[in-house]
Amino acid sequence: MRTVVWLLISWAVGLAAYGGALVALRGEVLSLDNWTLVGSVTLVAWFVSSIVILPILRLLVSRRSPDRRRGGLALVGAVVAIVPLWLNLNFWYGWNPRHLLIGEAGFLGVHYATSGLVLSLLLARQAAPQAKD
Repeated sequence: MRTVVWLLISWAVGLAAYGGALVALRGEVLSLDNWTLVGSVTLVAWFVSSIVILPILRLLVSRRSPDRRRGGLALVGAVVAIVPLWLNLNFWYGWNPRHLLIGEAGFLGVHYATSGLVLSLLLARQAAPQAKD
């Protein structure tokens, strides 16, 4: 149950980063209908991709020393966010590598990289007290 809560928290922080990037770079504020649609699609993609992301992050957390820095794990968390990004781009535009170059891909990249970063830090935080015992 804790993992589901962490997935929701990390997704919500990522969605906030997505909204912030839209406002900062485009000056655009989405309507409630658009937030509902974007939120629903990104949440489904985040949960589906967690089937791949969680095992990778948990494997890295289990191999890390509690005294080492969390930067590498956070970087991996941001990088594995390519999985939900591809799922979203496939949903909206179809499956083609060129779609990584469209503007929306950057905003979704901010969303999922932030979500992956937060999730990796939450997992590292959970593992740190267990390693000290």
